[in-house]
Amino acid sequence: MPSDKFIAQYRIDRPSEEEDVIFYCRSGKRSQKAIDEVARVDTSLTLRNYRGSWLDYSEKALNNKPLK
Repeated sequence: MPSDKFIAQYRIDRPSEEEDVIFYCRSGKRSQKAIDEVARVDTSLTLRNYRGSWLDYSEKALNNKPLK
């Protein structure tokens, strides 16, 4: 999607092809669905899913474990 259409639709700048776009949600399932949808429309972006998402992050943060 061209940048001007992206901005008109989402009201933010389109990520560049050099940037990783990281999706997250509570557990990682909905973020993976979002990635699948975006990948169907725009194959030029580097899409990443934070597997485990918020549950993983909060468990590690609460237990004072290093994040990977």
